[in-house]
Amino acid sequence: MITRAEVQRLARDGLVDERTQERDYVLTWLLAAMAVQDFSLVFKGGTCLRRCYIPGYRYSEDLDFSLPPGSSPVVELVQGRWRPDPPPTWIAAVPSLRHPNLVGDFARRLAAALGLPYHDVLAAADAPQQKSLQNSVGQLRNVATSLRVIAECPPGPVLLLDDIVDSRWTMTLAGWLLQHHGSGRVHPFALATATPQDDG
Repeated sequence: MITRAEVQRLARDGLVDERTQERDYVLTWLLAAMAVQDFSLVFKGGTCLRRCYIPGYRYSEDLDFSLPPGSSPVVELVQGRWRPDPPPTWIAAVPSLRHPNLVGDFARRLAAALGLPYHDVLAAADAPQQKSLQNSVGQLRNVATSLRVIAECPPGPVLLLDDIVDSRWTMTLAGWLLQHHGSGRVHPFALATATPQDDG
């Protein structure tokens, strides 16, 4: 994990503020985590230019992807190897304040590839990152005060997408909220895990 001193040094070298540099580090970490997963995505946009083609290109706050035409390993994972039962009839996403376009955009594209509707039913208020909190009680309280349902939930089973799972409380509470507001069974699906699986 990068230290505060390293963030400060990189921010000075890049002529940006520390928050921008920290965000760039998180995006890079997420890309590294996704690279070892069985995903076939087309990486594009400003961060792609900066990381792959033009070192020193302007900082970008988003990760932009497209699903390639034809068969996708993500679709094959859901429909073939995983085959959640009962199968989802719609898709939702856990909102991300750090990367507001990443998860929703990916969820919409995945929904289109799976032939399912996407429903934007969850919203989040600004709150500390889960990994910055020291215990499960604080993490649960943090999620409970920030996450809410903002639209009617369809009654069928739902595929719930998130970018990074830190404590798993966010996904757990989001699933409970969806079911409490009328959804069917919730199938959680995360792009990456930020903590070891045996953490509470």
